[in-house]
Amino acid sequence: MKKTTFGTAAGLALAAAGLSFAYAAQAAEKTTTDDMASYAHASLMGLDGKPLGTATFQQTADGVMIMLDVNGLTPGAHAVHIHETGKCDASMKFTTAGGHFNPMMKTHGKDSEMPMHAGDMDNQTADASGHLKAMITNKGISLADGQTTVFDSDGSAIVIHAKPDDYKTQPTGDAGDRVVCGVIERGRAK
Repeated sequence: MKKTTFGTAAGLALAAAGLSFAYAAQAAEKTTTDDMASYAHASLMGLDGKPLGTATFQQTADGVMIMLDVNGLTPGAHAVHIHETGKCDASMKFTTAGGHFNPMMKTHGKDSEMPMHAGDMDNQTADASGHLKAMITNKGISLADGQTTVFDSDGSAIVIHAKPDDYKTQPTGDAGDRVVCGVIERGRAK
């Protein structure tokens, strides 16, 4: 009787372990799929090509939440935009990132008379040490497939400018030089 009880207990334990493994594998597969569909990241670099920080992106019901953590900026307000091409070449002063992401062909700036384009976002402020940590929600872009996806054929980039956006000057808000750039990539950062 004891052997049967032990055998049954061992069998149940092995069955439970097997189910746990199956569920864990299923959860890992779902997490990987969810990470690819709901999350993105960008490694941010300065004009010298050196890393300065990160941007993480998460698709939400209200748009894409962007979390910035970057060093090496001048203290004060800076324009932050999504740009239309996923290429950040520091030797070209990040002009390789193209213009602002604008799939719906809108005008620039929230203070213009027309609806602003998808790449526009509020200015963000670096502290006295040049550190900028911020959370922004952009309702004009998407990590999913469709017209406003940042994952079109040539990708997209996030760019921080030397000056703040004036929210009205066409087509870039008179934000000055591009000083930080990061290519937006699918999934969570590794």
